[in-house]
Amino acid sequence: MVARRWMCGKASVLIVVMLGLVACKPAVRETVKIEHLMSEGASGDLSVELYASRKVIETHEMLSLRLSVSAAVEEEVVLPQLGGKWGDFTVFDVEVQPTRLGQAGQVIRESVYTLEPDLPARYAVTAVTVQTQGGEQVVVTDAFEIEVRSVLGEGEEEWQDLAMDVEKGEEASSEKGLWLMTSFIAVGVCVCVLLLSVLSKREERETALELVQWKDLEKREGLSVREKLDHLEKSVCLVVSGELGDKKGAIGDFPALEEHLAKKGVRHLGFTEALREYEKLQYASTTPSEQEARDLYERFHVLHKEVMS
Repeated sequence: MVARRWMCGKASVLIVVMLGLVACKPAVRETVKIEHLMSEGASGDLSVELYASRKVIETHEMLSLRLSVSAAVEEEVVLPQLGGKWGDFTVFDVEVQPTRLGQAGQVIRESVYTLEPDLPARYAVTAVTVQTQGGEQVVVTDAFEIEVRSVLGEGEEEWQDLAMDVEKGEEASSEKGLWLMTSFIAVGVCVCVLLLSVLSKREERETALELVQWKDLEKREGLSVREKLDHLEKSVCLVVSGELGDKKGAIGDFPALEEHLAKKGVRHLGFTEALREYEKLQYASTTPSEQEARDLYERFHVLHKEVMS
């Protein structure tokens, strides 16, 4: 993490120097707004909206799509599994937003997809299906296209002028070549800084939501098996409630967490069974074994990824 921040700092200094050489005005970064409504549909209590950050982008830019799904509290929603591609785009990152309640009491789930283009073309964003568990309510989004333009488009005339100058032997040709080359290098550095920033934020997010590891507890001498199980309960409650957007420390035990998940419409049979297994070990008349506690830790780590996805 420290190395990445050092690289970002060095790259920023390089950009300033290059822009000073070519006498360009510094660019002002703006927050990406995902505000273009590309598709909307509803079926019963299930409604789906798909927004795009831009309708036209350049090859060095990323496209952001926000999928907003609204459903009744008691409904379980099956979201699309895209893999590594969405239509012609490559899926670079997926960020699941905290679940929230709407004004009418419905549960709203939102995911932001960062998509990466390759060559200039008209890229298709294919339709995806969102449905409730069992398929009683189904919504299929509209397919649409995003135009991806070449970042070199505005410089093509400059390159033609440069070729004519070389043929005529004019001294101005070398200056134009230097200006264009420096501009392209500056654009490349900007793209590298953007990618490093995205990767850095993604790593920080994943690290912040990590459950306590069994190997970390083994290093602490004097902890009994039941005390290690207490650490598991507190860790799961803290991480899961935080990912749902709740105040830190608002949920302190498994019964409260289970009730909270039910109110938000988050249900998972394996997670419920794991909670029952925890109660069986923690409140048994005999002390559970280290292996039983270790197995339960590993089970919760797997279930955490399934439930929060």
